[in-house]
Amino acid sequence: MQKRRIVAALLSAAMLLTAAPFTAFAANADSASNGVAVNKTASTLQNRESTVTLTVGAPDGSSTVVGNDPIAIEFVVDATRSLFYVDKDDKTLTDAMAAALTQLADKNVYVGLTVFTSTAQEIVEPTKLTSANLSEVDGTITKVKNYTNILSSPVGTNIEAGIKTADSALDKLTAVDAEDKYVVLVTDGGAYWWNDDQGKPVSQTFGSGTPTGNTDVVEGGCTLGSFSATASIDRTAGNYTTGSWKTGSYVSNLEKGTFFAWQAAKALDANLITVDFPYYDGEIARYASEFIEALPGAKIAGAGKSYSAIFSEVLREICVIPSGTITDVIGKGTDSKYQQYNFDIKAGSKVTLTVGGKSETKAFANSISFFDGKYVFTYHSGDNEYFTLDIKEPILPSAPLKLSYTVDLADRGSKDGSHSELYTNVEATLDTPVGKSTFPRPEVSYRINGDNSGGSSGGTIDIEEPQVPQGLNGDNHFQYVMGYTDGTVRPLAKITRAEVAAIFYRLLDDETRERYFTTENDFPDMKDTMWYNKAVSTLSNAGIITGCSDGLFHGSRNITRAELATIIAKFDDHVYEGRDYFNDISTHWARTFINSSADNGWIVGDGSGKFRPYDDITRAEVMTMINAVLNRAVDEDGLCDGYKKWPDNPKTAWYYYQVIEATNYHDYEREADMTEDWIEILPDKVWNEAGVD
Repeated sequence: MQKRRIVAALLSAAMLLTAAPFTAFAANADSASNGVAVNKTASTLQNRESTVTLTVGAPDGSSTVVGNDPIAIEFVVDATRSLFYVDKDDKTLTDAMAAALTQLADKNVYVGLTVFTSTAQEIVEPTKLTSANLSEVDGTITKVKNYTNILSSPVGTNIEAGIKTADSALDKLTAVDAEDKYVVLVTDGGAYWWNDDQGKPVSQTFGSGTPTGNTDVVEGGCTLGSFSATASIDRTAGNYTTGSWKTGSYVSNLEKGTFFAWQAAKALDANLITVDFPYYDGEIARYASEFIEALPGAKIAGAGKSYSAIFSEVLREICVIPSGTITDVIGKGTDSKYQQYNFDIKAGSKVTLTVGGKSETKAFANSISFFDGKYVFTYHSGDNEYFTLDIKEPILPSAPLKLSYTVDLADRGSKDGSHSELYTNVEATLDTPVGKSTFPRPEVSYRINGDNSGGSSGGTIDIEEPQVPQGLNGDNHFQYVMGYTDGTVRPLAKITRAEVAAIFYRLLDDETRERYFTTENDFPDMKDTMWYNKAVSTLSNAGIITGCSDGLFHGSRNITRAELATIIAKFDDHVYEGRDYFNDISTHWARTFINSSADNGWIVGDGSGKFRPYDDITRAEVMTMINAVLNRAVDEDGLCDGYKKWPDNPKTAWYYYQVIEATNYHDYEREADMTEDWIEILPDKVWNEAGVD
């Protein structure tokens, strides 16, 4: 009998020492409180942002993962001949001990070990595995080389003693609730020892005092019926003379040992999981199998399986998620008002992973490694934006996983009222080796120009008056283009650098204009008598406009698209550091300003990916860009009577409403779709500079 080989292998296996990957399941969100659940929530929208949280393994799908109830696993190992059934790789299990213990460390898990033959002994009391005590626990287990050094003789199988010793060990563990305690019994069911009334191990003996073992069934000629949990059996052990076995009403060792083992199992407060190995052959094997089947709790067949497979099934019964992949497709779709919406993971945000109360927070990136590569976050861009989280170690109910990230409502509807049915994900799933679980889809909502109202897992936002860059007047929608003396506005004509300077001088708010006002400048070609001198001098003093490469201002020269993009970009401190918005600006002197203006949504290209920075800009294009900067927009429904029209601004032109907006001084209210509802037309504002723009 290879005692050392058996115990070494079992001790390793009993401590979850598996070299192969675990297999288990993830329960749905409505799983039992001691099961593994998945859940997903989203916080109230604030400035179009929401924090999304996925949890795996929290009881009842709770999003709380810190302070969850711990679990305890007490392995009760039958170390007799019945456990010769070891796999061919048992010699590697001890070597895998440190790695397996590391997987359970800091997971709020208590692990204990009881070994039994005719007596039972607690080898490792239930110990909460942590990074700090791994070496100590590992050392205690690896010292157990031969069960004869720790267990009394004679050799026998006393399942009752093993169960009661484990039960006593778990009873002392007050930190864990009874429903979170597990006894994992590894046996063949051939119990022919039990405890007497004083708790001492006993079995039938010969007159000489030699234990009869299980031979009293065979040699005594007993006829074994079916295992009965309702039999009336006392604990007295008989003493017989060789060859004079009792027959008829005789109760054998096997019948007594299994009966009292069954009683001990029924009395357990903890959950019982039995790993069943076959016991010899014939009637004894049949009876032992019936006994195991009658035990409460889950049963796992051990015959023909590796210990890796066996204890994977044990973990499955304890609701461990062994490994898997979360796939989360970021939300987009149509809301309750049939408006399109789209969420993006917010650029520059943080991603936080928490496992069992320990957290790591890292900057959002295409690939993020958490906890030394045990969890890997991978982002996939595109029309169907999604990410995956590869889980490479077990997740226990006592140490759930929580992943938090921030989404931005990049595109949304603009109709008045409450918008609901905005889901932060299209679909989120957890794939494990034995199946797939689907996360709930959290819903958020928002309201435009209305009171707040709640959402199921999110909240509402109010659409406020949009902000304009500092220094510009966004409150008063006066006319900043006045047209020509012949009654035309010339939207397709070019516009000079002087005219643009005059426009932005008018658009300064009063405080900024007063702060930087001057009539002096450093441009040799500027004279005090020029009608646009105040505008150029003031804007130059504010750092908004500069001269040309020759040091002159060149007020009569047409302004280019790049020059205008530069002017509007200088009103904002936004610095864009991404890829170029256009494919023809990489070497242009104004590249940074063009990208910043584009990133703010103030300028667009020609539809072919080009910006055409060297092209002279038209007056219509200038008005369109400036209206975008000032968030000024009106359509047919927003106009009121009496607004100024221009003969060279046809209603069919793409720029029609841009010109109307820029050339009419009006009072307004902001509509839900961010356009304006004009209340009345006001008299043109009179400017101090001479001439026209």
